[in-house]
Amino acid sequence: GLGAMLADAWLGFGAGVDAARNLRVLTAGSGALLFLFAVTVAAARSIMAGARRAEAADQLLAEAFRSLPTPRLVVDDQGGVVYVNPFFRQIFDCKNRSPLEALAAYFAAAGGSQQEFERLQATARRGIVARGEIEVPLGPAESEWYELVACPIAGRPGHVMWRIEDVTAQRELEQVIRQEHETLFDFLEHAPVGFYSVNEDGRFLFVNQTLADWLGFTPEEILGGNFRLRDFVVAAPGREAPPYDPFDNPGQGNGEVTLCGREGRTLQAFVTQTVVANTDGTGLRTRSVVRDLTPERGW
Repeated sequence: GLGAMLADAWLGFGAGVDAARNLRVLTAGSGALLFLFAVTVAAARSIMAGARRAEAADQLLAEAFRSLPTPRLVVDDQGGVVYVNPFFRQIFDCKNRSPLEALAAYFAAAGGSQQEFERLQATARRGIVARGEIEVPLGPAESEWYELVACPIAGRPGHVMWRIEDVTAQRELEQVIRQEHETLFDFLEHAPVGFYSVNEDGRFLFVNQTLADWLGFTPEEILGGNFRLRDFVVAAPGREAPPYDPFDNPGQGNGEVTLCGREGRTLQAFVTQTVVANTDGTGLRTRSVVRDLTPERGW
């Protein structure tokens, strides 16, 4: 019957005699045959559904790579192309050469940038993620900057995915911010008033160049010399005043004080300060402004 035929077919596929005998028993009745058929169909459907899901995932991943607005390239251990997205071909000239060769040639034209590219390539081949920024000069005072990331693909020896990002705008913004910081710092250092900050123990955290000059020191000497605020106050406040307070009345906030610098030089000054907590919530520090009253006293 059908059971014997299936058993013989199973033997033909290399199954053992015992397994074939069991199949004859299972298929002796129509109910068992239907059960076997249903199990087979269910397994086939499950396999097909899994294959469709895998195919859909592959299509989604490929579409995601195609839609990326930045160049992407995947190469094998021989440098052959596994995948390259359209944006890569828009940026790099791939005519008559492979995408990896086009990428190398683009940065080779930038002079010293070729060495950085070769370093990234060699690092990725060793199975280590490589990252670097490469400058491509465009003219006497103009450049483009690219961040390159070469990421080895796990389980695929020698396969590397290249990600190339144009970071020129980010570099320009960082340059503007750096210049603004330098300008602000220069103004703070050489302002016509003194600035300082001390912690709750009266130790200096910051002193600008102007105040250091008035006291006859450099900022480095004051910050590195373990000085405290009271070391420069002629008439130190009483014990009830905290170490960071230069005034006779605790919490006064502003007032005249006499400061004493190197070799006993004195400075009549007006100090205004606020006391704030550190950003981490531990301890206190001051924001203090010092105005030299000497010119006014000479009027």
